[in-house]
Amino acid sequence: MLLKVSRIDHGVRCVEDSALVEQLIAEQVPLTICSLFNTKLRVFDTMTQHNIVELPRRDLCVMINSDDPAYFRGYMTANFLAVAEAHPMSVRDIAKYTFNGIHASFISKYEKHRLEAWVNEALGMTALAIR
Repeated sequence: MLLKVSRIDHGVRCVEDSALVEQLIAEQVPLTICSLFNTKLRVFDTMTQHNIVELPRRDLCVMINSDDPAYFRGYMTANFLAVAEAHPMSVRDIAKYTFNGIHASFISKYEKHRLEAWVNEALGMTALAIR
């Protein structure tokens, strides 16, 4: 990327530029998406219209986040629940948002691997790799 960004906040409209999408996939630039914020501001009229499930299925690195949760009434759990209630997803699909969040965090590689192992153990899952 020209600007050498480490993540993009509210990247839901990236799909309007196919070259940008390909670059985001190739470089695995994390998109911090605040699903409830997007519906409250009418970026999407309803959660079922939101592209938050489509994006990671296209291999974009997407995280579920909250934005100004006191104002938009959407802390992290509420954002996860809203997405899960509106879109059919597997446990692995939902867990991928957490793994992407670990990947995009500014913690050490050791801490990332420790958290990845902890989440896998908690879910009773075989390892999901951090990119």
